[in-house]
Amino acid sequence: QEWIDNQEWVNFSRDEYNEVMEMRAECWCRLTRGRIAAGDVYGSQDMAEQCMNLVSEDVLQKSDERQLSPRVWRWLAICERYFGLAIQNIINPDGMDKSLQDELSLAALRHFNISCGYALRASREELLVEGAIGAWNASMHLIDSAAARHSLLQLQRQIIDSLLTAREDN
Repeated sequence: QEWIDNQEWVNFSRDEYNEVMEMRAECWCRLTRGRIAAGDVYGSQDMAEQCMNLVSEDVLQKSDERQLSPRVWRWLAICERYFGLAIQNIINPDGMDKSLQDELSLAALRHFNISCGYALRASREELLVEGAIGAWNASMHLIDSAAARHSLLQLQRQIIDSLLTAREDN
């Protein structure tokens, strides 16, 4: 982090900038996956949040966002999917209020939706399909919820629209 903070980003070429962004996204993504594997659900969310901060509006301007390499978007898509999985791991059908379960499922679904959008930017259809599968699994808990139905339909429509861009064999 110290090295990153001390860089003069204006002197970086586009390739150098993308290389550093890809490295950072990959590191946060791997840390997220490691925390999930270790059973640290909340720590994994913190790691995923750090990854998403790389492209947050207060850090990256829209013009810079359009110049990011597909390799960076690939790692961001993977990390968003992990974020959704981490949220799903919090859900406990035994003893957890149904409305809280629904809120968590919707939150997971939002991250899977973002993952699908990033997968499109990365031109990685396999990541798009994986994000859509995660969204489908998160949606199963919401089918009977009248309160979540509008959000569910809206998010599923966005994911289906993304899937329509995929090749037929995917």
